[in-house]
Amino acid sequence: MNASARAKVNELVQKHQVQGKFAYEFEGPVGPRHSQEWTARALYDGLEFGKGKGSSKEAAKEAAAQVALGPLARQLNLRS
Repeated sequence: MNASARAKVNELVQKHQVQGKFAYEFEGPVGPRHSQEWTARALYDGLEFGKGKGSSKEAAKEAAAQVALGPLARQLNLRS
């Protein structure tokens, strides 16, 4: 079983004992009730590292984590 992108981001943040704040922000929902869409932004120290959309907050959060994983890993590796 593959780990979710969110789990990988959490693992990365814990591994590097991140001093800054990592968080998700949400926008939405937008659209009609039967097909609403959420947007999530993955933020580290207030900077956006990923943005994703989904039919639920959880799906949007997973999409944002997937986008943020590479840039966040590069940023944290530069700091360590």
